[in-house]
Amino acid sequence: MNFDLPELTADTPQGVLCQAKVGDLKPTQNAVGFDEVNDKIARYSAKSKEDLKDYLLVHPVPVVIGNGGNFYVTDHHHLTNALWKTAESENKAGIDTKSARVVVMVQSNRAGLKGYHF
Repeated sequence: MNFDLPELTADTPQGVLCQAKVGDLKPTQNAVGFDEVNDKIARYSAKSKEDLKDYLLVHPVPVVIGNGGNFYVTDHHHLTNALWKTAESENKAGIDTKSARVVVMVQSNRAGLKGYHF
């Protein structure tokens, strides 16, 4: 799925809206409520590609770029987890784990910080 937005890179500055592969994102929350995730999976699986794309465009995932250029999700953990699980199974949008993408908003770029400094 392509959102016609620039690709998220380690050099993307703060405040930029772009797109990223779900598999490239790292969670900062160690647990999610699976009742909510399962509800989202059911809704995402039933959406057409255009409907899912429209939904994701207005629900950008906030990320911080840090620790060697890794992309850390700071909110919308349920959304990204549900989208990944949707991509793992049959869905109306035809996405798979290689094409599962989200719109992201860079909250901060701290890619220059290493190790404990991040």
